[in-house]
Amino acid sequence: MIPEDIILNAAENINTNLARLTDLEVRFKGFSKFGRRLEPSTGTSFKTEDDVLDEAFKFFYNSDDTSDIASAQVDINTYLFIKSRFLTSRLIMLDTTNHKFYDVDKSTGDYVKSIMFYGAEEVANDIADALEKLNTALTKYIDDQDAADRKYADGAFNNSIAHANSLFEQINNRLNLITNGADTDYDSFRELSDQIKAFKEEHSDFWNSIDALTTKTLTDSETTSIVRTLSNNTDYSYTADDIASITLKIPADITHGYTAGVNYKIGSTRPGFSLINNSAYPLRIIENGRVGDSITLKANHIYSCLVICNGLEVIFQVVEMEVK
Repeated sequence: MIPEDIILNAAENINTNLARLTDLEVRFKGFSKFGRRLEPSTGTSFKTEDDVLDEAFKFFYNSDDTSDIASAQVDINTYLFIKSRFLTSRLIMLDTTNHKFYDVDKSTGDYVKSIMFYGAEEVANDIADALEKLNTALTKYIDDQDAADRKYADGAFNNSIAHANSLFEQINNRLNLITNGADTDYDSFRELSDQIKAFKEEHSDFWNSIDALTTKTLTDSETTSIVRTLSNNTDYSYTADDIASITLKIPADITHGYTAGVNYKIGSTRPGFSLINNSAYPLRIIENGRVGDSITLKANHIYSCLVICNGLEVIFQVVEMEVK
């Protein structure tokens, strides 16, 4: 006969997992109306930007999925894609690493990226290039004349002035292109900068939504005495060969939906392990599918841990695997 405590633990685990699956199903249904996370056939990160663009175009225009938005990883960079409702050769791409929007066109076969918002940084770069050309031209003119006879011929000087005027005209034309059609309130670099700043502040919720789609990762191959507060939506991996101690802290300000991951490799010497719950939720530890009160690490094992707040408890799940 199976002992009663094993039956009760199994029933409790089943109920807990069913609750998690129901919660995940509700989240998935809500997210499916918004977008999808794109992943390569192997791994979770694409190798190049072109690889992820290939997948985004196929997903939007050659699949039955009706999502308008998708996200993907290229190494540590997160990209967000927005589908065109009218042109199957174009989409909008947001590179969240440098916070820039691009219009991506593949009608010619190659991916042609055009930046959508010409901000203060791009304007400053164009001005710096033009001023550098002006400085080079004037310096060359002076050097050439000094090398000849230290006299400035009226004709050569006039040519230099004409060249300087040409460069100034290029700068002015660039400004006119940037502000073409703009109201008088936005016809200077300062006004454009203020407009961009106001846009970012007004749409801060949009940036926060993008950040929420991104799972942050941290890999540490040097630390052997680990002390880590586990941040939300972050996965940590510690790969040093001689880890001596591990202290993990669950922050006090977590809410329902908090998720964090931590992975570590234990060598021939077992380190001390401490799990500190600073939250207001009770802590439940599940090791290899069984509920327990503590975790005892084994030598030559890899541990993969997932921390979840389900609104009732903080669940610390551990999967223990022997090193191959």
